[in-house]
Amino acid sequence: MTEKAEFQQGVRLSSLDTGSVIDLETKSRHYRIEYLERDRVRISGHARWWPTPVLAHLHGSRGGSGGFEEGYIGVRDVFAV
Repeated sequence: MTEKAEFQQGVRLSSLDTGSVIDLETKSRHYRIEYLERDRVRISGHARWWPTPVLAHLHGSRGGSGGFEEGYIGVRDVFAV
């Protein structure tokens, strides 16, 4: 079974089940991030650095307060259509 959710404010890695997949779209790229455990992910989507899935550690990103938040993938700009 596949479950699809949209995260308007971002997502905490700790809230994901092992094997969860995040489709992350930026202004210039589309990344696929598979959550493995803790800070371990498998990421692909960058033509030069990881065109095929590679193992990586995702430490966090910029949070809603503008500061770095560990274990969090933040949404910087949300546009209504």
